Amino acid sequence: MPIWAWKNAMAAAMARAFAVPGEGTMIHLRGASDASLGPVSQPGETLREIVWAVTDRDALKTIADELTRDREVSTLPDGRIRVLGPDGLPVSFQVTQARHVLTRR
Repeated sequence: MPIWAWKNAMAAAMARAFAVPGEGTMIHLRGASDASLGPVSQPGETLREIVWAVTDRDALKTIADELTRDREVSTLPDGRIRVLGPDGLPVSFQVTQARHVLTRR
């Protein structure tokens, strides 16, 4: 197997998603060379994007309107809005996908 194929296979194997069962929230872990990630804002292992959840589309619009006052805001195909923080780290906002989970004691 050529080295480039091995590196691509390793990067794909490193991608993981973790969910809270039944709740709908996710944590995505990807290899540093994953092409879907934005540029690195600092050396070493680091966050590449933070996504905050909001209650509804009206809240998302309110946040977008406020952010556009002093920075560029991108709307992504999935409906999220994204800005770059002062350190270059992308920060996104999306309508929550979480569901309330009732537990029994």
